[in-house]
Amino acid sequence: MRKLKKITALALAGVCLTACGGGKSAAPTEYSTDEILSASRYDVNKYVKLCPLDNIKITVTGDYDVTDQKVTQYIDSTLSSKKPKTTASKLTDTYVKRYLGYDSVKKYRDAVKANIASSMKQQKVTATSTTLISYLKSHSKIEIPSGYTTELAKNDFNTHKQLAKDYKMPFKKYISTYYNQKSEKAFLDYLAQSEENTAKENLACQALIKESKTTVTKKEFSNFVKQYVKTSNTSEKAFYKKYGGKKKVILSYAQNKAIVNLSHKVKVTYKKTV
Repeated sequence: MRKLKKITALALAGVCLTACGGGKSAAPTEYSTDEILSASRYDVNKYVKLCPLDNIKITVTGDYDVTDQKVTQYIDSTLSSKKPKTTASKLTDTYVKRYLGYDSVKKYRDAVKANIASSMKQQKVTATSTTLISYLKSHSKIEIPSGYTTELAKNDFNTHKQLAKDYKMPFKKYISTYYNQKSEKAFLDYLAQSEENTAKENLACQALIKESKTTVTKKEFSNFVKQYVKTSNTSEKAFYKKYGGKKKVILSYAQNKAIVNLSHKVKVTYKKTV
């Protein structure tokens, strides 16, 4: 069981698929900067002095190369649950045709390699965006509005309530089983502990939306929502309800879009983990 499923990762995927390199659409077909920021009841100009956006340099740590070793490891992991069992080094064309649905070992390995490459690309985008958000947060002057962390905690709390319903579990059993919390108040306090960091990240991203005059076309947002509900096997109505309403989801999407767009303009060094 995973903890609260944030929409950030898939929003980044949606941004990368539909927004990277895209230009503005006509006004009637997009959400304007002011419309996007209206989802927040705080005037970001009062709480954030954004750092200069020129000459930003960040270092992203991680291994995002696609190697034969990774392909072999992935195949071995997959085959460990297959019957009859085999290993990547012992694969034959006959086996992959019969049990894996590919015409040859080469075609199977090529398909696995393409899958890993897609995953590595998205992980790289996410890691770059996360590092850039951290840079903005640490280099900007940010004051958290009174009550904002409590608001975020309540939003997460309501999302968890919906998740408990999705899993058909009583809420008290849900928070006890997965978060070791004995009461709703204790769980709300638990959530609030991590919200200061989230609040600063949100405010930094919202200031970036303002500064960069980020807009979101209705088409790209619609594509993102369709992708999300398909992946999550849910409905649009349930999706919006789970994450605080459509305006909140548009704001979250725009935050990710602003960060991804900025990431193309900064100097990024990728450093492999040892």
